[in-house]
Amino acid sequence: MALYTNIKVSNPNVFKNISNALKAADGTQVSAGLFKPDSAHKAVKHNLGIAEDDLPRRPFLDQAEIEIETNGRIRDVVTQHVTTHINNPDKGAGHQKDLQKAVGEIMVEEIREAIDRQDFEPLTEATLELRRSKGNYSDKILVETGQMYKDVEWKAGDANFISLTANLPPEFELPTDFNDPTLPF
Repeated sequence: MALYTNIKVSNPNVFKNISNALKAADGTQVSAGLFKPDSAHKAVKHNLGIAEDDLPRRPFLDQAEIEIETNGRIRDVVTQHVTTHINNPDKGAGHQKDLQKAVGEIMVEEIREAIDRQDFEPLTEATLELRRSKGNYSDKILVETGQMYKDVEWKAGDANFISLTANLPPEFELPTDFNDPTLPF
């Protein structure tokens, strides 16, 4: 996913710090979803639907992915973290982990919000009757036991769901002499 943002700079070593901040964020990878085998299996079945089991498609992961890509929350948090790193370069040691945590938490929220919105085909009367026979009178979809909802988590290091990268080549360096008249700015 490409991110475009504006960054406010208040540090005189701005370009060196921008270079370091982008390098610190470059290659940051975060995944969110259901990683425990039982919940992952259920999530895939519900997200895709299983016609032979009369299980309609309930695309909560797809809905969350669209929301993540379009609502700007991740762009905003990346902007905040990169800006903080630019203006406070001493904070750089934990920058990537802080960024991963912030992005991961947003992704988990978006998946849970997709479930909460309940923008799916309603439960069938047969499913509701089965639930009632077990003492469950809820018509909420994907939360019969709450386990799958609780199992939504994020982790760093994989790019199954989203990867943030500045796409910087290894030799990338910004100039250090900003008074050089040959610079294009």
